[in-house]
Amino acid sequence: MLKSSSELYNKWGLRIFLFSYTSSLLFMAYYSFVYEGIDLKEVKAKAVVFDSKKKSLKNLELVAKDKTNFWISSPAWIAKGKSIYKINCASCHGTKAKGDGPAAPALNPPPRDLVKGNWTKGGRSDQLFKSISLGISGTSMAAFGHLSKEDRWSLVHFIRSITKNKVKEDIKKLKQKVNSPK
Repeated sequence: MLKSSSELYNKWGLRIFLFSYTSSLLFMAYYSFVYEGIDLKEVKAKAVVFDSKKKSLKNLELVAKDKTNFWISSPAWIAKGKSIYKINCASCHGTKAKGDGPAAPALNPPPRDLVKGNWTKGGRSDQLFKSISLGISGTSMAAFGHLSKEDRWSLVHFIRSITKNKVKEDIKKLKQKVNSPK
């Protein structure tokens, strides 16, 4: 009735345990010392605009002139801003910027209707840039300072292109403001 110690010994169970243990150690060593990880560098979105004359999509690249005068709107800035908007802003503000995105019902206060443009912190380009960069305290508008300066300016140009409540802009004052160190 009493089994001998050799009968209690499970050879295959021990082998499976040792194999699993060794495999786990090797995996952890590989993951810790050899594996370089996932490359999180984002693919930069190219600005694309529909060319109605040729009835096709046309890539718009920001040229050096556009980048130097980033406070002056152009079709390339607006198109780039639209692609960045779709990725970063549409979940709250909606695809048509009416403040009705999929996340909007969960936010209090609800996201702003960017088309109407009743601005809390002002609707000039520099004010929109600041709101995008720092967010707006007391609201659900998060800070997007992690986006590059170029991406935030392209969002400003896109928002100003779709809003009905455009605040008059003095380009000379804007140029001085955005170039002056703070």
